[in-house]
Amino acid sequence: LVLNLGGGNKRYGFGQEVNLDIADFPQVDVIADAHQLPFKNGSFDLVVANAFLEHVRDPQRVVGEIYRVLRKGGMVYANTPFLQRYHCYPQDYSRWTLEGLRCLFGQFKTIKMGVSAGPWVSFVEFNIQILKLISRERKIIFYPLSAMLLIVLMTLRPFFLLIPRRKEYVLANAFYYLGEK
Repeated sequence: LVLNLGGGNKRYGFGQEVNLDIADFPQVDVIADAHQLPFKNGSFDLVVANAFLEHVRDPQRVVGEIYRVLRKGGMVYANTPFLQRYHCYPQDYSRWTLEGLRCLFGQFKTIKMGVSAGPWVSFVEFNIQILKLISRERKIIFYPLSAMLLIVLMTLRPFFLLIPRRKEYVLANAFYYLGEK
């Protein structure tokens, strides 16, 4: 049984998947606040928190709830932002480093963690967001300009391949964490 936290309309295709969100979307099974999950202890085999934890006021409490609802040997997968733009739905509170994730999930046994979106994604997103902000203020057409910017940025992509994999975390866009209860 899989619990998908904050999935909105996104489902992962697991056989038995419970999609929980604070809002009513067509694909949501349970409307609830993840700070107090409405499930019994040890109910789930896997909890997925993809691009979710930055949107909760008290991530430590939510991770405690994840731990509570997982069965012994159950797994948690989280994908969290590092160098990402502010994106509020409904709010945007936090960013994590690898060390921060290790701390946040301290009660779990870490299976694997690392970069899920690297420096190239951070670079492109940063540039596109600057263009979007300028375009909105100046009433400039955003999409044609962003397409031109992407073409220019693509010429720089080979330079990002020179960054050693072991150093991608310095400018990563996002990190993932996989742990076991």
